[in-house]
Amino acid sequence: MAHLLASPGGWAVPPLPADTVARERVLDHLAAHPEAHCVLAAAPAGYGKSTTLAGLAARDSRPSAWLALGPADRDPTALIARILLALDALEPLDDHAFKSLLLSAADLTTVRLPRFAALLERRHPCILVLDDAHVLDTDATREILRALVEHIADGSLVAIATRDPRPLGLARARARGRVIDIGVADLT
Repeated sequence: MAHLLASPGGWAVPPLPADTVARERVLDHLAAHPEAHCVLAAAPAGYGKSTTLAGLAARDSRPSAWLALGPADRDPTALIARILLALDALEPLDDHAFKSLLLSAADLTTVRLPRFAALLERRHPCILVLDDAHVLDTDATREILRALVEHIADGSLVAIATRDPRPLGLARARARGRVIDIGVADLT
């Protein structure tokens, strides 16, 4: 399934095929937890994670952006840039803050992540879907993902599809009640 539109700024949620199996029970469960900041759909390929998250975004009134992750997103600067560009498509970012974050050669943990978090916290509510998050297999990209989930603006949702949730490092967010897990049993 093509996850991004052909246009350079195309961050749209992919349309659902007419023959899509609706997972109303899962979607109703997610709708019953508006306080959650993250939905983590974890299952092997072919279980309908992406389709379920597309259905979630389609039935929600918040604006949504879709990021199909790939090997290039293992680079922390590329990942931050793509997240911010997707959010910018929903609501323009402050150009100065955006450029200073991306052009900075400063340390990721002590300088860039706090700036990234500050940008996230000032956003209007939205949904950001990260598909194929299992490619985020470096310490730096997991730190970015954790910052995203921890600092996404109140009322927003990060929806993550992955084949393997273990390395994503969301235990602290999960313990704080910010993560709803969807697994194989939910998707069958």
